Amino acid sequence: MAEWLRAFPLFTPPHNPAYDFAADMNPSINSLDKPIPIQGFPRVADKIAQDPDNTSTIFRRFDRLSARNLLFLEAQLAELEARQNKSDEQDLIAASLTTIECHSDWRKFEAYATERNGDGSFTKPEQAAKMELALEIKEKLNEYRKSKYMDFDRKPLPRIGHDITTKN
Repeated sequence: MAEWLRAFPLFTPPHNPAYDFAADMNPSINSLDKPIPIQGFPRVADKIAQDPDNTSTIFRRFDRLSARNLLFLEAQLAELEARQNKSDEQDLIAASLTTIECHSDWRKFEAYATERNGDGSFTKPEQAAKMELALEIKEKLNEYRKSKYMDFDRKPLPRIGHDITTKN
């Protein structure tokens, strides 16, 4: 540490995760009167927000609804997968050069799928339909994975003082 820094006492706030740095930097902030929240959701939210270690924070998980939502998403994905499989089977039979290129080169697939005639119609409507399906699958998979992670993949932390090595 530089010698000139030793001449100035350093401010070290107490080690507390709920320490209010804003109040320490602006002492007049504590003189502001906080309004008393009205009964109902505002008062409960205020009480929860004042709990520094979140021991009183309890929210429903809606596990049954979450599971049902995931089942619906899985059913939608299964239908999209069946549509893609059927398209792949048709492509195998057709075996055109365009189709082969689209199955191995994303840039060509994207170009064929978005290319339009002078009247605005797609030059290769079958590739445009496949691109639309691919994008629909991507969107639905993202929704499914996000829902699955938020609802079921995250494990709750063990309770403080609970021995996680024993089964109860």
